[in-house]
Amino acid sequence: MYLHANSKPDNRGTRKPTTPEQAEKDALYQHQLVMKCNSYMNSCFSISAAKAGLEDGKYDLIGGSCITSPEGYVLAEAKGKGDEIVFAEIDLEDCRQGKEKASSS
Repeated sequence: MYLHANSKPDNRGTRKPTTPEQAEKDALYQHQLVMKCNSYMNSCFSISAAKAGLEDGKYDLIGGSCITSPEGYVLAEAKGKGDEIVFAEIDLEDCRQGKEKASSS
């Protein structure tokens, strides 16, 4: 899925009038919310690599690359729309507690 808040104004997820800037802010918020929830629910790290900048000369992609912990915390994230490497040190043992606790209930 490409994250671009401005390509289809009617599909911004709200019925309220909004600016392109607010639509982009909302799309990034919702993207991180989904990443956090999925990491927490599945007790795993989530790594999202997202494109940013102008795609095909018409879609302004918002980026949003991030690494999320099994507890739902963003460990690292892209800071802008330029080329960037996002990295974090992770320990796969952090996934164990959620998986063991969930399966033993």
